[in-house]
Amino acid sequence: MTLNARVLKQAVIVLFFLLGLIMYQKWKNSKPHFFPFFIHTCDEFQPNPQENTQPESLWVTEKAGILVAGSYENNKKYSWLVRQSLDHGKSWKTVDQFSFANAFYTNAKKIFELPEKNNLIVEGYAQVEKEEKSYWIKRMSHDRGQT
Repeated sequence: MTLNARVLKQAVIVLFFLLGLIMYQKWKNSKPHFFPFFIHTCDEFQPNPQENTQPESLWVTEKAGILVAGSYENNKKYSWLVRQSLDHGKSWKTVDQFSFANAFYTNAKKIFELPEKNNLIVEGYAQVEKEEKSYWIKRMSHDRGQT
């Protein structure tokens, strides 16, 4: 290997080292979204610390934001719950809580949007005490979950 080739090889190694150092400094000083694989908790919701919550469905849309549907336990009965974030997960609010009459288990299983009509639809089911059957339930918001 000639002298010029060795110098060039060393220069490339130093250049890659410096680029790596610069990228590390940018990553270290950046916000969590600098690298797409950086994941952090953005909503930790539990209405009652002694009871359970269970997310079932996630829906992301430009106008309605991020929506998560599922169920939560309340006095040994489960009700369904829909949470929404309009600011990319920075803050969250509950937009729907529902429990079917006499049901011991009400669960939101799917959530989806009909964008041309501004509708959000949540579907799920309820199991009623003392009955051997379940009820299929759909709930709809005509303003993307705002009311």
